[in-house]
Amino acid sequence: MTPEQHLQKAQQLAQALSDVDDNEVKKVYSFLCRQRQMSALHQLVEALPESPFKDRSKSTPHYYRRMKEVIPRHLPESMNLDDAVQILGWACRLLKYEALKRNQRSSQPKSPPKGKSQKGGQRR
Repeated sequence: MTPEQHLQKAQQLAQALSDVDDNEVKKVYSFLCRQRQMSALHQLVEALPESPFKDRSKSTPHYYRRMKEVIPRHLPESMNLDDAVQILGWACRLLKYEALKRNQRSSQPKSPPKGKSQKGGQRR
């Protein structure tokens, strides 16, 4: 695969995982980098929804179910390992970027309505 193809597939994967915490996807990526086996990746995402780790938060079970559904579709076991590492790595970066953008937007102060000063009075 070319770098452009990696990025295109990473964008598709990131879009499909957009409702999953980027840190959870990063953990799966780190696992793949350490294990260096597509079969190990598939066994992990298959087992996570039923693992004791699912009880970490109220959202974690959803994240694990979603990864179980999405990752095998986008990174089939027959995929070249190096391609999968590139795609999942880029998907992690894209998810982190989107999370940072969301956090910046939500932490920005709202501007006052037109015609009002910062203290709430009329402009002069």
